[in-house]
Amino acid sequence: MKKIEENDLLKIEGGAIKASAVIAVSCVVTFIIGLVDGIIRPYKCRS
Repeated sequence: MKKIEENDLLKIEGGAIKASAVIAVSCVVTFIIGLVDGIIRPYKCRS
């Protein structure tokens, strides 16, 4: 077996989803849910 050095370990890229992709998808989903909710149940201004 070949021993992998620490520099080689830092260069390995896996197939995991990056945190920025998860954040971007969750922001888009939240925006779409809010948009649909605003169209379906619009609230009037309360003053």
